[in-house]
Amino acid sequence: MTVLYLKVNDLPNQQICELEDICQNTLRSYFKQFLLGEVAALQSWEVGGDHCELEQHTQTIETCFRQHPTLSLKQAAYKIEELTGIKRSPKLVGGFLKKLGVKRLKSQSTPAKFDEQK
Repeated sequence: MTVLYLKVNDLPNQQICELEDICQNTLRSYFKQFLLGEVAALQSWEVGGDHCELEQHTQTIETCFRQHPTLSLKQAAYKIEELTGIKRSPKLVGGFLKKLGVKRLKSQSTPAKFDEQK
């Protein structure tokens, strides 16, 4: 509604976008909704977000990763696909595991001139 108020007061579209932190396409869609008489749609703000399919398998995934931690996100994504049949990118798997509080193991390389006795 603020966007419409600014437009009625003859502010340029670019300035409205900067003030409201929206892009030109969003601004045009607001104007289009207003012209079609969908003022109620402009007054409501619904944030849905995507429902994560992995949340159904949270308990299984968490117990598996607590018993057998992985070294990489790629391994974690593969293991989750084996457990649940849901394929996700390593980046999404990393975010999901972080939300669960599961940490990956940190591995370090052994120097080439490693003396086992020391």
